[in-house]
Amino acid sequence: MNKPVTVRLPAQLLGEIGRLARREGTNKGTMVRELMEEAVHARRTAAVLKDYREGRLSEGEACRELRLDRWDFLTLLSERNLDRNVALEDALNARSLSAGRPGDRYR
Repeated sequence: MNKPVTVRLPAQLLGEIGRLARREGTNKGTMVRELMEEAVHARRTAAVLKDYREGRLSEGEACRELRLDRWDFLTLLSERNLDRNVALEDALNARSLSAGRPGDRYR
């Protein structure tokens, strides 16, 4: 359920919102809602990625917070040129765990 909110915006910003709304064939109220949703999503994504980069969130926790599966999360990291947070010991352990599995000899 939508709830009304009163917000004061600079005239220039409100004008830009109006122009965007007309260009997309919608009204200012709908445009403001869409822009707010995009901004909240972008801010949440940035915060989660920051926490992940700084080691406060695991890969799984970041996936859950962003509602992404592992592959989409890895794609997001790649798009942002961010590295995975994997300790060398974990990477070596994962590699040793896969030893002896069918198909490994082709790697």
